[in-house]
Amino acid sequence: MPAATWARWLKSISCFLAREGVLIFTTHGRAALKTMGVERHAVKDGFLFFHHSEQKDLALDDYGSTVSFFEFVFQQAANIGLRVIRFQEAGVGYQDLIVLTPEWESSPAVNQNGTDERIRLFGRLFRLLRARLLLRDRP
Repeated sequence: MPAATWARWLKSISCFLAREGVLIFTTHGRAALKTMGVERHAVKDGFLFFHHSEQKDLALDDYGSTVSFFEFVFQQAANIGLRVIRFQEAGVGYQDLIVLTPEWESSPAVNQNGTDERIRLFGRLFRLLRARLLLRDRP
């Protein structure tokens, strides 16, 4: 989706976050450029939209393929009061993994060891997802 739509999409789904909630999603980042065959295109301000989609029932001006670098995601998140608590380039295959949380949160869910409980749970979820992806790729 185009940059303006991307920003509205992030704002719309962030409205459903609880105060201690996390939003986990993936984007096509630097690692995806080559895989997607678009490395020759210029990426401006950390974002590239191109009119290509497997979704045939939507207009290509409204829905295509995007590349979103960390800088773009970070800025869009900050603009609506979210902060990045985890970013992993090519964290899920060739897609970047991003975890956001609301800025208004006054204190994180810290456990007795001084660790943010959400980070620990996210790590566990990430390992399970990664294991599932690796198993799926096997013949």
